[in-house]
Amino acid sequence: RHMSKERGIPFIPPLSFESLPASEINGPMTPSHIKAGDLYTLDDMNLWINKIKQKQKKVISFPHLKTLCHQAQNLFASENRLLELCSPIYLVGDIHGQLHDLMKVFELGGNINDNKYLFLGDYVDRGYYSVEVVVLLFSYKIQYPNNIYMIRGNHELRKTNSFYGFYDSCMEQFNTEEAWDMFNSVFEYLPLGAIIDDKVFCVHGGLSVHIPNIRDINFERPSTVDNDGVIELLWSDPMTDAKVKRKWTKSERGHGYLWSNAVTQTYCENNNIDIIIRAHQLVRDGYEWNHNNKVLTLFSATNYLGLQNKGAIAKITANINIEIIDYENESPTEIDHNDIPVLTYFVQ
Repeated sequence: RHMSKERGIPFIPPLSFESLPASEINGPMTPSHIKAGDLYTLDDMNLWINKIKQKQKKVISFPHLKTLCHQAQNLFASENRLLELCSPIYLVGDIHGQLHDLMKVFELGGNINDNKYLFLGDYVDRGYYSVEVVVLLFSYKIQYPNNIYMIRGNHELRKTNSFYGFYDSCMEQFNTEEAWDMFNSVFEYLPLGAIIDDKVFCVHGGLSVHIPNIRDINFERPSTVDNDGVIELLWSDPMTDAKVKRKWTKSERGHGYLWSNAVTQTYCENNNIDIIIRAHQLVRDGYEWNHNNKVLTLFSATNYLGLQNKGAIAKITANINIEIIDYENESPTEIDHNDIPVLTYFVQ
């Protein structure tokens, strides 16, 4: 497991699993048979959530994880590949297993009952609580399907998260590769982008040279990584050097492209959008505007790899009003950044 280089749904009420028959739980992503006794109630789910908030680990059993992943996959499969959402809504950048930052996001944004959140990917890897972050978000998605939305990041790829920590976290907690495989099977059903109020395009990485029309983000699921368009949506970055004349240039990450200000202007005009909001890159203040304020980068994991950066989220309200909320957050004592090698990928 080594890589040379890190390369709007209809209303669904909160679900109750108390009377769900086993026949409705078995599905294509379930590696083995799920018995009726493996089902859980909403009380069980709330117990996991409370334990996670207390930063406990190993809060969910492997049989319950199977059921949780299957139910989450069904919800994501019911959504369009390109979500169509309405403001007001909070946008959240990379979390990377940093549970304390995820808790900070909900503290700043407010109760999930009353607020919508769109997470822009990279939930796992590097952070100490990758498993807990995903279990928490899946649980919230199941309880509040119209208030929690998640799109896919480049760390929700098997080849990435097998190397940068998530695989090891799954093995440590569940002692079976099936757990890692189940999480990734769900990731393959995540949407790839979102449109807010018809004017804001949200994606994890950036634009694709192969997808000039937003409406062409409609790939079949489960989505693998053999499609150039999918890879570019997850891996690309905006150019920051205005002197570069080329519209597209291959990314040093090993996947995706760097795209120019000219590409941004043309893309926005052709798709009738105002702004592109994405995550994917560490930025010191938690947010950064590029391309004449047409591209906004959000990064929500603070002090990432010990680099003392801020985190930020954005709130979009009517008339495409964007409020940036930046924050600092103290790293938990259990995180030792000296044990984590800093690669250039993480600081570009």
